[in-house]
Amino acid sequence: MELKDKTRYFVIYGLNIKGKVLYDFSTKFFQENKLNLSNISFEYIKDKKHTYKRLKLKNFENEFEMKINDFHFFQLYKSVRLKEPETINYGVFYNKEIQVLTIRFNEIYEDIYLEFVKKYITLLANICPIKYGIGYVHSNNNTYNIGDYENLGLYKEEDIFSELIFDYNKELPQLYQMGKFRHIYSINLLNNSHQKNVIDNQYLFDWISTNDYGKVQKIGNQNWLWEIDTDKLDKIGKIFQEKGLLIDVSENSALR
Repeated sequence: MELKDKTRYFVIYGLNIKGKVLYDFSTKFFQENKLNLSNISFEYIKDKKHTYKRLKLKNFENEFEMKINDFHFFQLYKSVRLKEPETINYGVFYNKEIQVLTIRFNEIYEDIYLEFVKKYITLLANICPIKYGIGYVHSNNNTYNIGDYENLGLYKEEDIFSELIFDYNKELPQLYQMGKFRHIYSINLLNNSHQKNVIDNQYLFDWISTNDYGKVQKIGNQNWLWEIDTDKLDKIGKIFQEKGLLIDVSENSALR
């Protein structure tokens, strides 16, 4: 099946988890859902130098698996060609330094993407607390989730905040834990603090229900998934911007 030029991403922020735990969880989960992970890319320090490798998964398990907790990042994936990231079918990418996990599926998997993500994050939340997450469709690169402020297709974040965007460990997880939002996306993973936000004298979930601003589903013990129709994103985004709930958006951000 030929890949499309768009990819569906779900990004989890502030995830502090051991690499081996995430590796074991992800490989097992993909296998149980009949999705084969064939490759891994990763970065580690060897002789005081950063070393980057791409390997077939079977070769990785023979040599590097027990060292995975020391990796700066790793990506598990299936791709058409090992050395060409744009040919990735699906996979997960974890950066330990900035505590960001990205789940990605090429658009050819549109029919299974959302249910897969729901099941994955529900089980993951039982292993490690999740602060915040967003889902979106983007061109076939994964730089947006770590501060690429180019056009997402709906909103354009402000480049004056790019330095803040890269400083996840110090700033953003704490803001998300306090109930702030990066922006409003078609899929938003929320924590307990988000639901305590008050808009028009209503707690967030009541406000969503009253105004028909999407649907909210419980995920695990401490998270909720908020799904929104794309034609309502701009209106909700403007309301949240006026309320001071968005952390990287100016009043000039708008639908494109």
